[in-house]
Amino acid sequence: THRNALGTIERSGNHLLTLINEILDLAKIESGRMEVALTDFDLIELVSDLSGMFKLRCQQNGLGWRVSGLDAASLPVRGDEGKLRQVLINLLGNAVKFTDSGEVTLRIKRQPDHRFQFEVQDTGPGIRPDMQEKIFEPFTQESEGQKKGGTGLGLAISRRQIELMGGTLTLESQLGVGSRFYFGLNLPPGATPRATEPKRAARKARKLKASCRLRLLVLDDIAENRDMLSLFLRGLGAEVTATETGQDALEELRRHRYDLAFLDIQMPGMTGIEVAQRVLTEHGAACPKLVAISASVLTHEQEHYARVGFHEFIPKPFRFESICECLSRLLGVEFEYDVESTDLDLPEKRADTSEVVLPHELLERLRHAAEMYSVTEFEGYLAEVEVVKPGGSDLAERLRELSRNIQYEDVLATLSQIRSQV
Repeated sequence: THRNALGTIERSGNHLLTLINEILDLAKIESGRMEVALTDFDLIELVSDLSGMFKLRCQQNGLGWRVSGLDAASLPVRGDEGKLRQVLINLLGNAVKFTDSGEVTLRIKRQPDHRFQFEVQDTGPGIRPDMQEKIFEPFTQESEGQKKGGTGLGLAISRRQIELMGGTLTLESQLGVGSRFYFGLNLPPGATPRATEPKRAARKARKLKASCRLRLLVLDDIAENRDMLSLFLRGLGAEVTATETGQDALEELRRHRYDLAFLDIQMPGMTGIEVAQRVLTEHGAACPKLVAISASVLTHEQEHYARVGFHEFIPKPFRFESICECLSRLLGVEFEYDVESTDLDLPEKRADTSEVVLPHELLERLRHAAEMYSVTEFEGYLAEVEVVKPGGSDLAERLRELSRNIQYEDVLATLSQIRSQV
């Protein structure tokens, strides 16, 4: 019950955070504060990442998935990878959300003078002619969009981001046939990205290794932020001192030696930047590592923090994984981890449930409980699944694992593949 409640709180918080970030993105664009960040990246790798993400979503929704246009093994280009990825994720996400049957296609056409055209096409219901321009306006949604949820900001932000990169996001749509969103961008050749190590299964740090001793300082004038970050750090096994004002932090750093200090930027009186400058001046080479913490994630501000002397930046709200990665990078500490992988990470070990046939009424109860995130109710129904022959016990075990990890999208995807009988 507690896990279910916390899962709901986290999902709701993430939804609000997404909405706030979208509004901030729009505000940054309209005020001229959003900048194009040019980097070298592999276009083939970007498309491959998107394909892996949306192929699964399409399969879960019973849709076909197609990628066409690029057949190279690698294609280094120079552009704003982050904005291009965000736009394509938004367009593809909409295509999957609004398409009930048929397929979704991502098409990239290579054109002369290092120009590329990107197209996202679906076989959805189409968009009315009178709405085809309006949907690019902030907070505007067609009736179908209102039913499916969302904020009405995604397309407005996407069009403006494409314009920032020198292109134009255009729509062609026909009712009952589908829609095609497309845009062109100049992406000149870039340096070949350095090879990276294969991604390992996600591991969650549990605590510092017994040989690691850390003394950390937290400065934040907001009690909730101060307590949350301190809680994370103490849970890892670090010794933590929390301070409320810049002057308190300076005095504490004079009295004791700290390995690292987390300094909030926006502070009444002495700001985190002023504290950092004083610490750097007073301690010189013996200065602890300094990490800026702030709810502001504007790129030019983060660059300013680095110029001031901060070694790293962590945005609010705090993410446990980000904190651990920061400590590892700056201090070289090692952690004890939870089990590196489970059956959830290894599809080849999943039980074969292709022969399972559930009573229609039981399958509907399972779906309803999963859609409502009713953990207790859902796991109660699994006792009925376990006695189904053949394969019921394996299916129940698989669903129980997913339920306990609050992976209800995967639960619904699994249930969609199970046959039923009246």
